[in-house]
Amino acid sequence: MADIYRYKAFISYSHSDKAAADRLLKDIEGYRVPQRLVGKATANGTAVPGRVGHIFRDRDELPAAEDLTAEVKKALTQSEFMIVLCSPAAAASRWVNREIIEFKKLTGERRILSVILSGEPFASAGDAPEQECFPPALRFKLGPSGTLTTKPAEPLAADFREAGDGQRRGKLKLVAGLLGIGLDALIERDLQRKMRRVMVVTAASVLAMIGMASLTYEAVTARQDAERHRGEAEGLIEFMLTDLRDKLEPVGRLDVLDAVGEKAVDYYDRQELGDMPDDALGRRARAFHLLGEIDDKQGDLKGAQEKFETAYQATAAQLAKDPDNPDRIYDHSQSAYWIGYVYWQRGEYTSTEKAFREYKSLAEFLVAHHPGNLRWTAERAYANSNLGTFLMQQEREPENASIFFEIAQEGFLKIAEKSPKNISAKLDLADAYGWLADTYHVFRPLLDAVALREKQIDLYHDIHQQDTENMLANTELLNSQTSLAHLQLDIGNLEKALNLFKIVAKAWNQYLMRDATNETWLNLSTIANLQYADALLQIRSFAEFDIIMENIFGTTFNSKKKGEQSLQRQVQLVFRAQFLVAKKYYMLGLYDKAYSITETLAKAIDGEKEAIIATKQGPYIFASAYLLNGMTLERLGRDQEAIETWNKAVLHDNALAINFPPEARALFAQIYRRIGQTQNEKQLVNSLKKQGYAISKSETSNSKI
Repeated sequence: MADIYRYKAFISYSHSDKAAADRLLKDIEGYRVPQRLVGKATANGTAVPGRVGHIFRDRDELPAAEDLTAEVKKALTQSEFMIVLCSPAAAASRWVNREIIEFKKLTGERRILSVILSGEPFASAGDAPEQECFPPALRFKLGPSGTLTTKPAEPLAADFREAGDGQRRGKLKLVAGLLGIGLDALIERDLQRKMRRVMVVTAASVLAMIGMASLTYEAVTARQDAERHRGEAEGLIEFMLTDLRDKLEPVGRLDVLDAVGEKAVDYYDRQELGDMPDDALGRRARAFHLLGEIDDKQGDLKGAQEKFETAYQATAAQLAKDPDNPDRIYDHSQSAYWIGYVYWQRGEYTSTEKAFREYKSLAEFLVAHHPGNLRWTAERAYANSNLGTFLMQQEREPENASIFFEIAQEGFLKIAEKSPKNISAKLDLADAYGWLADTYHVFRPLLDAVALREKQIDLYHDIHQQDTENMLANTELLNSQTSLAHLQLDIGNLEKALNLFKIVAKAWNQYLMRDATNETWLNLSTIANLQYADALLQIRSFAEFDIIMENIFGTTFNSKKKGEQSLQRQVQLVFRAQFLVAKKYYMLGLYDKAYSITETLAKAIDGEKEAIIATKQGPYIFASAYLLNGMTLERLGRDQEAIETWNKAVLHDNALAINFPPEARALFAQIYRRIGQTQNEKQLVNSLKKQGYAISKSETSNSKI
């Protein structure tokens, strides 16, 4: 239909808004549609064009007559949309009002796009009618006879005011409406433009670095010149690994960071390591840290470990030569952290603890000798947080872990209070709140954990106001909202939980459109969506459940990245997804299908019980797989096999189960009930009640999960 119109839109405005109309006409007609969108289907089934199209603007004042001019009427019939520039002057203009009425007669209500320039929408119904910006024909619907009624209309508006969408976003919103595409697609183009600017800066920096490096190796005649050139190259690399990285990382793209690290490593690989000064060796190690981080985020665990081990060996050798040098201690502490991190991901827990304790020891040494140094204060906080995480997840000692997390929180709070505008400090403090919330989730009243999650979310919102494009803060906000939704489920607020899950799912979809190669984002999105799907099963919303699961199996589990699958990822993503599909079949009475999945799942878990229980969601997956497997056997009339299956899930030390998160304890309580261990069941149920966990009928019955 769009190709029969001569004009894409007709702009209606008051004479006093002529300058705004001129600017808008120029902006819209000059807007180039992103090439990747051209040709794609729009909301009305047509193809997205390369340009928005021609806009009609009546340049002359309308005559003092009752009817519109023939030219204007003709233009209205030939325009696909109408754009109304809204202001108090436009609201008072009878000609703007007449044009709107005429267009509504031709096309109805939905093709009118409003632009708020000044004034207030619907102010005529309040105490300041003079501030009304919508003409009457926008505020009310037309009746069958073509006259205005008293039935309110709902104008589609882009708010160009600073307090609203602003000029840039408002224009994109308007263009999106004219093209029939999502606003996110156009905002993405703006972000890509910014990214290209960053990449130009990076490319220039890399080229400059290469130039500096080559100068260093030229046959210079004077040693002084050679040292000067080398110093300039080293300074540029330091900039790339610090300031430039800090500017690029929040954007959320990995390719540019990867180029920075590769160029730095390439520069050093062309030198003899034995001839390098200590500071240069430290920068080389940091370049390997950066490359290892990127490998990890892209799912290449093996590649990450190789790079972290290279860095660890280098910084250990430097520290051995100069054991009291703070810079050498710091460099090696970072290597100790990263090598511990990758061991953790691979399930090598003894090596993890050793590396994390080394990191903590180095950080404590730095603070003891330089107590006023906030940088070392931060390292001490990080080290305590890491050990707390280890004790929480691997050793299942939440109360001991909380001591380390509280020390970490004190350090991060001290730094944030001294640097109130420092986004990194706020991110660290928010992370500390999150870990404490995870710990409190196990042994403190659940409302204490809720309060910490809410403080964390408030901090992320505060960061967003400072820097709307900080993707680290934006994605961590989604993680904390997912955790809060989980807590809402635990205390029985199912509706609040579902609403939060919907918000998170929508946001993750938008971020993955930015960078589909980011495996970390993909995994975090999948974790959130799996929890959402689990909540949907509670209300038997099978259709929505199927949509979510189909998307998960079509994206996350078909990822082209062929890196090593960590045990943590297997548990959080693969095993949980399989369990949820089996749970759905069980709820539908399809017991054979449910059994087929749970039997396979139980066998996969059976060989790695201890390692699986040590992962974050391991206790839940462990208990749920065995519980459901036994329940399907029971439904199939194989009662003795069901009891044998539940007995496999019994822990040697029930005190361990007390330190599991509430949802896992609830499952173990059901298992103990089914095999007659009522004392263990009672112990777990009492702990749940003490925390304020909402125990459902499914957790006090032998018939449901």
